[in-house]
Amino acid sequence: MKKFSAVLCGIFAASFIFAEVQQFNVHYEPVTASSSFDVAFIQYDCMKETSVRRTGGVPVVQAFTAENGLYEERFTLFEDTGSSSATRKMEYLSVVMEYAAMVAGRKLPVSAFKAFEDKDIAEGFNGDFGHTCFVTEPNSTYAGKYDYMMIDFFCKAGQGIVMRTILTNDASIFTEPTDDFVFVYHSFSFFDNQELFW
Repeated sequence: MKKFSAVLCGIFAASFIFAEVQQFNVHYEPVTASSSFDVAFIQYDCMKETSVRRTGGVPVVQAFTAENGLYEERFTLFEDTGSSSATRKMEYLSVVMEYAAMVAGRKLPVSAFKAFEDKDIAEGFNGDFGHTCFVTEPNSTYAGKYDYMMIDFFCKAGQGIVMRTILTNDASIFTEPTDDFVFVYHSFSFFDNQELFW
């Protein structure tokens, strides 16, 4: 964890130094409909679709409840409108820090984020890289009545970023996950570029 924090701090420091030399724009735009974004959602039997579409100023493209309302899963999508390989991770980090703070209701330290293994993102979600963060007592309109929230970010070059939140009042769903939670956790995937072509 300390190693990850040092690496992430280094990336942030490098991004600020780089920004001094070359200004860059963030080429990730939040979208309001999944039809304009290359991602597939999978609704398992344990999941019920909900009508949440915007909360706390954050657009929600898809939302589900599971295990009789024990927890809720929400997705926000950011379309890649022209990021480059030179600035992609810096642009991604900008989105991560801004939107994690919005949904948590407070600024989160870099040390709160843990990187996923790239191979796990590729195998589980057909993405390139991502991060996760666990928040207790979020105080945002977005979190509402919930006491715990897991915020995950997944990125795929040329397609965009998926922010997935799982909100609950029972932290045991994270420490003792059920089979249903495993299904819910893997309820989306980026499309392959080849699939988009065909």
